[in-house]
Amino acid sequence: MAGADFVDITLRGRGGHGALPQTTRDPVVALGALIQAVQGIVGRNVDPLRSGVVSITRIRGGDAYNVIPGEASCRGTIRALDDETRALMRDSLRRIAEGVAPAHEVEGDIRDIFTVRENCPGPTARWPIARPSWPARISPTCCAMCPAPISGWGSGMARLCTIPAMSSMTACCRSVPR
Repeated sequence: MAGADFVDITLRGRGGHGALPQTTRDPVVALGALIQAVQGIVGRNVDPLRSGVVSITRIRGGDAYNVIPGEASCRGTIRALDDETRALMRDSLRRIAEGVAPAHEVEGDIRDIFTVRENCPGPTARWPIARPSWPARISPTCCAMCPAPISGWGSGMARLCTIPAMSSMTACCRSVPR
């Protein structure tokens, strides 16, 4: 499975009335630029022979139709199959956030990016998997080692997980009958 990091970004500007945008420093516009720039991290920084995913999954900014807020924020996740790629994406995200803020005359705060799961590749992995998996969970994915019955899953077959620690999982990662 992929190692994953969570990130929180807040941009602070100067809010004001929507009819007078020239008197504000709009963090919503700056956040839009940041989100668009983030979409180029993988395509323009990560080696095509490696894999990575950056997703902005929550956006907040303002509550009124006619008021430009003083603050806008987003959060998201970075996922990669190796620590080097994850570090590259973290650094790229930080550079983008630190560059967009002054360009839009707002202040940026990228909270410490924290790791929620480390990838454990190779023979040392407790639960080896057949292919990379993008969902990153705190508990490991089960595999064909799982003694479970065969069940339909999507267009193929999968084993239902019977390992207690995996009770939240719906199916194992391998679909090869025993």
